[in-house]
Parts: sequence; structure tokens; C-alpha cells
Amino acid sequence: MKKVLVILTLVCSLLFSACGKESTVAKSGGKPFTKNYETISDAEAEKYFDEHYVDERKLPVLDFNLERRFVSGDRCLEFHDSVENPPEAVIYEYYRNCAEGDYETIKDMVLGENLKTVIKNDEKSFKEGRYLSYVRIEDVDLVDRDDFNKISSNHKKMVINLLEELNVSEFAIVEVEKTIKLSEKLLNSAPQIGDGEAERFYLLGLADGGYKICEIYWEGFIRDI
Repeated sequence: MKKVLVILTLVCSLLFSACGKESTVAKSGGKPFTKNYETISDAEAEKYFDEHYVDERKLPVLDFNLERRFVSGDRCLEFHDSVENPPEAVIYEYYRNCAEGDYETIKDMVLGENLKTVIKNDEKSFKEGRYLSYVRIEDVDLVDRDDFNKISSNHKKMVINLLEELNVSEFAIVEVEKTIKLSEKLLNSAPQIGDGEAERFYLLGLADGGYKICEIYWEGFIRDI
């Protein structure tokens, strides 16, 4: 694993949505991939992941001087990992901007109206004092292809539908392991979340020459087997 940095993550990280919708735009193997979520076969899902997932070997190796501890107001983020490639760097910047409450920049970092709506709601919550007061990020890692077998077929098909809806053909998934502490107002409004360890999976798509966040998934997206 890696080690280094700091930042905070608001309620953006606490929310996720992933629904299967009709797919009409992305391409697989040079041909339009236009199937509905329900009609994508397991074999087609495996093929899509194999053909469209980022090739880590071709990614530039980054050498970031990352801040290990960041404090903004009554919020603190500690980052104890390094950033080794562009998808991981996007997640670093995402947490950094969340910590600073820079939601205008965050909106430019995401794709899709659903996620933009989540960010707008998080901005409102942030202004009302409902956010994470402490985040300690232990690991930020680009998911390896060897872990594809830990992703259920249904989750793969939902990912495919979303990527096609967003017209994204190359994608990456970044796993974040962290410990969180909620502000008092957030804890009172969302008692089902609570303080403690958390795991998130960020789906990123290549668009406009860089990676953008397409969706955020919670624990269970990748199973321990």
C-alpha cells in the first residue's frame, strides 16, 4: 500500500445512487452497445469490463507532494496514503475541495445530473453544519482487474448502463478506506450512519481529456471472497 496526505470528505461521500437505465451511446468492441440493463448477459458484462477498464500500466506515475493534515474551520482531514496515478489524483482533489467547501469546483469534477444533484444537496447540508468533522483516509487505491470477480454481475451491468448513458468508454474504480466522525448536526439528522470506519468506491470515466467522478458506491460493491 501507499502512504501520505490529508483532506476531508462531506456528505458527498455519504451518498450514492446507481440505477440501471436504457443504454444507447457507449461502444463495445467498435459496435454500439445498446442493451437494457436487464438484457446484458454476464459474458457481455465481463467483456465490457475487460475492454473498457483503464490499463494501469499505461497510466503516468505521479510524484505528488501531498499534505498529510488539512484543517478548515472545525473540520480536519488526515491522509495516510500516496497518490500514484491520475484516477487516484482526482479522488485526492475531490476530498480537498470537499474539505474547503468548494462545491463549484466539485460540480465540475463529476458527470451526470444525478450526481450533480447529490453535490448540490451536500452543499446545502454543508452550509447548515451537516458534514464530516473528521476524516482519516487510510488507503486510496485503483481497483485491480484481478478484483473484477468480486463485483457482482448486477453491479457490473449497472456500471455499464451508467457509463453508456454518460457516453464514457474508458473507466476506472478507486477504493477509499477511511475513518469518519460526523458533526453533531449531521449525526442528529442521519443517525443511521454514525462514526467509525467506512469504505467507498468511486467510479470514474475519462471525459474531456481527464477523469471525472460518475458515481459513488458504498460498502459491498466489491465483496470480500
